[in-house]
Amino acid sequence: REPSHLTPIPPSLLIPLDNHPIDITHRRGLMHVGHCLFVMDKRGKMLFLKRSKEVVTCPNTWSILGEHSVAGEVNDGWDVVFRGMFEELGLIVSVDADGPNNSGVGWNAVDADETEKITIEAEGRQRSNRYDGGADEPEHPIVPVTIRNVTQYPLYYIRHYGQRKDNRVDRQITYLWLVQLHKRYEEIEWRLDEEVADHKWISVGAFEDWLSNDEEEMRSSEAEFGDGTVDGVKDDGPAQGDFCHWTIRTLYQAGLKGLKQIIVNENS
Repeated sequence: REPSHLTPIPPSLLIPLDNHPIDITHRRGLMHVGHCLFVMDKRGKMLFLKRSKEVVTCPNTWSILGEHSVAGEVNDGWDVVFRGMFEELGLIVSVDADGPNNSGVGWNAVDADETEKITIEAEGRQRSNRYDGGADEPEHPIVPVTIRNVTQYPLYYIRHYGQRKDNRVDRQITYLWLVQLHKRYEEIEWRLDEEVADHKWISVGAFEDWLSNDEEEMRSSEAEFGDGTVDGVKDDGPAQGDFCHWTIRTLYQAGLKGLKQIIVNENS
């Protein structure tokens, strides 16, 4: 039986089968892997990105940084985190070569000028702590960070787009990450992707209020949509709200719960 939305999925249960472009993956309703990155500066301010009105998916809505895994990326999602920080934000992140910190879920940062490239061995595989875009790329800022998993296991994300979107289904094993900068965001030279129309930094408390207000504002329209079935085809409703739709909002709410627990643990 298919897992319900936001069910934790132990990665050991997953067996990779094939690689497809994301459009085909959604059209066929194939399971794939995605990553959501909560980027936070040293004071606890969180980064949110507003999508351009020209993008096809969820234009003019707010989100955190998100990436799909692509063929050849391994290392339990670390490659995707490094690539996403580089491609979407223009940063090269630097992490410790000595492995997990005492919590067992993160990596301690090192001073960026101490190393050009660090590799480590983990489970018999070589892992690089840098994604630099290749030799032809211009020089980019190098920022020390701590990276943690927000939830113990990735979450099963599912959204049915119905006949409005050619019956596409988004079935995604979603890793939630906290990328904690060791600098204030004002101290960093950002190079945001061209599809980003705006951005802002807010506190965890403000994020919680934002999610709650968006849920309240969308409650009546979501109720009007009914049981989520249109002409016998599963449909989770149209895009609406600051975070595009309720499936993304509930994913962020699950991530917020994990973030608050991390903060409690660090302050205890």
